[in-house]
Amino acid sequence: MNNRSRLPDLLFLVTATALALWFVLPRTVPPVPPEKLLLGTWQMLDDKELIRVTFREDQVVEVREGDGRVERARYRVDFSVTPAHFDLRPEGENASVQTILELTPEGKLRISDNNPGSPRPTAFKQKTYLFTRVE
Repeated sequence: MNNRSRLPDLLFLVTATALALWFVLPRTVPPVPPEKLLLGTWQMLDDKELIRVTFREDQVVEVREGDGRVERARYRVDFSVTPAHFDLRPEGENASVQTILELTPEGKLRISDNNPGSPRPTAFKQKTYLFTRVE
């Protein structure tokens, strides 16, 4: 009769199984909300002029044009609708621009052009700007 305890063997088996499952099973990473994905600096080339936009957490966007000029605006984005509603109110202005934007599957930012006071576009039909993330 073997008096050896089976406890070490069982502990080894449980530990080995747990480690194997940890390495094999996919880990779920919580998705990043689109509001967070928007934050940072994006750029595009428009008529040979580099334009950079920086979305900040305090709901301010800074637009830097190739000539060094910087404009700021308050922004609001509603990602609960598709395409997302994007509202801009430039500093010192009373009128806001209502337009749309999307974060593309390729990781780009597309914004539809619009004028203050004009109705919000419902699709990306008119002139759009395609930005690439830089920071």
